[in-house]
Amino acid sequence: MAWAKNSRSPLHDDQPLEDQEHAVQAEQAAGKLHDALSEGCDLIPGTQGDFGFDPGNPIPVNGHGGVPYYLERLRDERGESALYHRVETLSIRTRTVEAYELYLCGHAQPWRRLHFHVLHPRRSLRAPRGFSLQSWSSLPVEQRHALPLMPRGANHKVDGFPFQLPEVVYQRFMAATGEVERARCGDERAPDLVEGGRHGALSGGRAVPARLVADRSGAGPPHARCGASTASPGGWVVAA
Repeated sequence: MAWAKNSRSPLHDDQPLEDQEHAVQAEQAAGKLHDALSEGCDLIPGTQGDFGFDPGNPIPVNGHGGVPYYLERLRDERGESALYHRVETLSIRTRTVEAYELYLCGHAQPWRRLHFHVLHPRRSLRAPRGFSLQSWSSLPVEQRHALPLMPRGANHKVDGFPFQLPEVVYQRFMAATGEVERARCGDERAPDLVEGGRHGALSGGRAVPARLVADRSGAGPPHARCGASTASPGGWVVAA
């Protein structure tokens, strides 16, 4: 499928187009996508409503796996990221739309919902109102490689979101890398893991990825400090 090349500016670029198309083709081959792909676009032609927020104007992305890649680069007006999980699938007119719930770090009203259409060969370069997209080229190489294994969210509904999210990500991380890490590290913990310790209420007392360190020592409503941390590239901390 052919489409216009994305313009790459210092503030607005994405993963190489051939990598994005390969990812969505892999989903088709695995039977995860049953409908034909639409064209690559930033805004689906003929849609109306608030981009991303209105289910009638969903964000075009390259398959189900393209949603985390989009959300991992989404930043609020302060340049901070959000936690997320998929909450439902909607039928809007002739489209199937995936709805994601976002938890915005440190906001007085932290909850948002965004909608995605996954039948496209590339992800939109457009951000919803009040957000921006961090450029792909500005991400450290190790963070680009870590995105599938160390996300800030989940492609399915997480009960107890956002506080149960660290355990969900931990389980996915260990399922994908546990055998490799045990073979490489022997009895030692994988270097990207830290002990749950006093954070057991969130992590089940287990080790969790360093970017998912939880702290429930504070008071007041749950909030999260998202963005860079010294624990790992692009790490974030959930606090309550």
